Amino acid sequence: MHRRRGLERRTAYSSQEVSDLTGVTPRQLQWWDEQGVVTPRQEGHRRLYNSSELLHVSLIKELREKKMALKKVRRILETLEEQHGKDYFSLHRRNGNLYLLTDGEAVYLEDSPERIIDIFSASAKGMFSVPVSKVIAKLELSEQTRKPVRSETARARHTSASKAS
Repeated sequence: MHRRRGLERRTAYSSQEVSDLTGVTPRQLQWWDEQGVVTPRQEGHRRLYNSSELLHVSLIKELREKKMALKKVRRILETLEEQHGKDYFSLHRRNGNLYLLTDGEAVYLEDSPERIIDIFSASAKGMFSVPVSKVIAKLELSEQTRKPVRSETARARHTSASKAS
């Protein structure tokens, strides 16, 4: 069993923290929530994102920067979840260099350089590539400089206090 590291250890990111870590505006996050693209849990009026949702936001941003339509991005994320679940972190830990490849229709999550070349070579359409492992590494690096959400700090204090009794 793997020990949870970095982003996986965190249970909650506020919209502002997700914005700071990814560069996606809070308004864009709100709109994606309203459209059902990334739907974080709600605590009062606050949106709280888990680590998988944070990674989804980063992947969406990467694909949108490549001019991919949001409708296609949503389909890509749904396909990834069907094929691999939401645990990209364990795939990243196991494989090291994980890439998302897509032409907007077909979706691949690959770590083998040979397989990646084969997919690009066999594609009749233009392929997009997102280095998932690099996206995770960038988020983990950014994560090291941020402070926990208030509700997370309170939860940690409560857990510590209950263990001490």
